Amino acid sequence: MALILVEAPRYCLTRGFGWGMVLGLVTSLALGTNVFRQGAIWAADQLRAGPFPALSVEWGPAIVGIVVGAIVLAIIGLAISIRAAGLGLVLGALLGWWLAGMTFSWQGAVAVGVTVGFSVAIAVMGWSVARADFDPSARFRRLYPQQSIDAAQQTKTRLEELWTKRRGPSSSA
Repeated sequence: MALILVEAPRYCLTRGFGWGMVLGLVTSLALGTNVFRQGAIWAADQLRAGPFPALSVEWGPAIVGIVVGAIVLAIIGLAISIRAAGLGLVLGALLGWWLAGMTFSWQGAVAVGVTVGFSVAIAVMGWSVARADFDPSARFRRLYPQQSIDAAQQTKTRLEELWTKRRGPSSSA
């Protein structure tokens, strides 16, 4: 609403809503089908059948999620910087644990998808507005009541003149 009030370029709003809708829908579908959980269960079963037979049935998917999430986000972070790689390692482990360790209902998946969608929309709108070439204060300069202020000043000056004439030049104020 604030961007509409300051008359931000339309593409700033539509770009944000578009990305938010797409990522919200993808998130809802991915979580609702439990693709991350099913993939982690499959990978844990493969590891248990192969090199890690002692891998816990209960904790196997969560451990796989932690390791895969940490590796994926650390690699993405490494493309940015060394510090981002460390942050990606930690955040990836937490995200992988969350995604692989939970089974989502469709209501929960849609709720997370809506949250992701709105968050992405707001972030993309902010990014688009920051890069856009427009002056938000231009709208409010048009609304500034300069004529009313000038008229009030003229009235004040005229009333002061009348007051001074009425009291006379000998009286002190």
